[in-house]
Amino acid sequence: MFPKQLFKHFLSSIFQARSRQKLLVLAAFGLAISSFSLMTLQGVMGGLQRNLILRSKAVLGDGHFIIDHLTLEQTSQLHDFLTKQKVPARLEYEIELLARSGNALFPVVAHGISWSENMLPQILNGHRRGLVVPFDLAMKLKASEGEQINLIAPGVVDSLLGDTQRMISLSISGLVSSNVPEVDTLHVWPPVESIWNLIKMKKYNRLRLFDLSLSRDFDLDKFSQTAPEFARNLRYISWEEQNSALVYALRLETTVMAFLFASMTILISLCIVAGVHIYLDKIKVDLTALWILGASEQTIQKLYRNFFGIFGPIFIILGVLIGMGLLKILDSSSLEIMPAVFVERKIPIHYGPWAVIIGLALPCLIYLLLVSWSLVQFKKLNFLEYLRSVGR
Repeated sequence: MFPKQLFKHFLSSIFQARSRQKLLVLAAFGLAISSFSLMTLQGVMGGLQRNLILRSKAVLGDGHFIIDHLTLEQTSQLHDFLTKQKVPARLEYEIELLARSGNALFPVVAHGISWSENMLPQILNGHRRGLVVPFDLAMKLKASEGEQINLIAPGVVDSLLGDTQRMISLSISGLVSSNVPEVDTLHVWPPVESIWNLIKMKKYNRLRLFDLSLSRDFDLDKFSQTAPEFARNLRYISWEEQNSALVYALRLETTVMAFLFASMTILISLCIVAGVHIYLDKIKVDLTALWILGASEQTIQKLYRNFFGIFGPIFIILGVLIGMGLLKILDSSSLEIMPAVFVERKIPIHYGPWAVIIGLALPCLIYLLLVSWSLVQFKKLNFLEYLRSVGR
């Protein structure tokens, strides 16, 4: 009976006694708020980052094969092979050029695509055949739809004309926006035939793959075994590898924010330890009385450890559950909270098992470490010495 009675004594003296420990109660709710904030932070930031990545992948693909050494016939065979595997793929010729309009000159990455294919980039849907330029790049070039711009190939020259750089003039047929700054300030989409005229060669050098998450049958290892012989040693570059700097920046952003909330958890845990020491000082008489009635020091210490080992995690779990509930409401309500100038009018939500694990484990780890230190201090309490000091 002693363990159960002592556990109830801890709980009732904290929440029901007249002199209940307000600092301990506030710190406990602070733990719930910290885990709630950590969970909400990961859900919202995960949604924003995922949408940014999805917008970029919709334009640049989940990855691409480098096929610059394949002939036009071989690239067609490879494209047909992936089509039969139900893997959305698009052939293109990618080349770095200089775009000039008037006195404005900017580097661009041109994606020469065939408008006869069904696999046009999503942002080109509804536009007519021709050179498609993002709004941001068009503003830098001070050009608008219908105007001509020059695309210059610095690495391709005509020796007959005195090593003159090759250049083509194309009219802007449409303006688009992917809402991805890295795309809208650098990439253009001309017809592949114009690129062939620029390089004086009819071929492709990229095979982009899209929506691989929906193509469950596609596997790179399996592809290297079942693909045509000429395509088994192709180099594959994933979107994450191509945009490693952006991926690193997004991970660093999440890590920094998690560190800030972990610091908040440390402060709250310190408040709990302070509250525990004040609380312990107030119940010394009660604990000494239980010791006199027959409870051993080990029993009292065990109950002290078990109670505060459960006390904090209960509020941490409560905070995570409330956070998950709020994220579910935000995800299902479709409220347009953000102003119209933002790309995301509705706050996107996305989190996985790791977000829940971090939301639970990080506050629990910090709390249990500090409470363990408090337990070490509690073990120094000598009931006999305290009883003698009270009698003096």
